[in-house]
Amino acid sequence: MTVIDKFFILFMDLIIMIFSILLVGIYSGLLDLTYLTDLVQGYSQGIEGIVVGVVLFLISVRVLQLFFRRKKVKQTVITTNQLGNINITLEAINDLVQDIVRKETSVKDVNSRIKVREDGVHIYLNLIVGIKSSIPELSERIQKLLKVKVTEATGVDISKVEIMIKEINKEARMRVE
Repeated sequence: MTVIDKFFILFMDLIIMIFSILLVGIYSGLLDLTYLTDLVQGYSQGIEGIVVGVVLFLISVRVLQLFFRRKKVKQTVITTNQLGNINITLEAINDLVQDIVRKETSVKDVNSRIKVREDGVHIYLNLIVGIKSSIPELSERIQKLLKVKVTEATGVDISKVEIMIKEINKEARMRVE
């Protein structure tokens, strides 16, 4: 939902609130109905009423469209074998990538993203590593490991593994395995 959609919903909500307050005021006797009819009749043939009516109609159409919109389907990667297609969500591949990378003792924390490109699947990693790590060796090891393990587990071609070292952590990490 975009910012403009949220604004439309807020606007429609405010209109409904004002209308409900007017109804309560009229039926409880706090507002005089003749005053409201005189106020509305003052704008009976003006362009303002047409513009407001059209704008409210367009906003209500957009709110209805949001209400009846289908849910977004998760993005998947499709592999094929003799029996048919296999759909694997990017979320599933991302979980596998994080599990593989977290097994590396030098990696303190990992954030990853998976993107599908024409030449295959790209993996983007943000890592926090220990100070005793050889970053070039660790990066190359992780890149090769991910390419082999993810391809082996999913059948999806990994064409690129990009690694960003976000932080070099000075504290030793305690591992319980």
